Amino acid sequence: MTALAMVQAAETDTATDRWPFPRIRGVRDSEIKPLMEMCVRLHEENGIGHRMDPNRVLAVIEKAVANKQGWIGVIGDNGRIEGSICLLINQMWYSDQWCIEEFWNYVLPEYRQSDNAKQLIRCAKWVSDEMGMPMLISILSNIRTEAKIRMYRRELGEPAGAFFLYGAKTGER
Repeated sequence: MTALAMVQAAETDTATDRWPFPRIRGVRDSEIKPLMEMCVRLHEENGIGHRMDPNRVLAVIEKAVANKQGWIGVIGDNGRIEGSICLLINQMWYSDQWCIEEFWNYVLPEYRQSDNAKQLIRCAKWVSDEMGMPMLISILSNIRTEAKIRMYRRELGEPAGAFFLYGAKTGER
């Protein structure tokens, strides 16, 4: 069993309580439309000025879900996504070893008074630990950035660098 299959199996293994995140589950095929709607809102808030290409977003979702090269975790009832995290298995440009790359960790604004973002980060850390792979996770936002950095620092420890964006702005606010 691959490490990713182990994580996917653990998510559904309620008999042994192996999956420690009862509010988080893998996205269902029937939720692709609400997930895409969430991604539109994510792009409106954090996009770097380029228009969103729905086909590219669907390709990332398909890579994670259908091709099993990653995992998308969601919080919320079936069809009503409060937040999600997308983790893909990738290789850094300089190595043949595998790592986990977080593509997004996003909670819809109406659910931000919850601990959803923290739970999604904790889940991603668990996946990284279970798979024995390092994880690259980042913040690309100009909205409440300092508060997000403080939360990520509490959950993940000190940052391993910085991210700069030149020639574009995130979001419209």
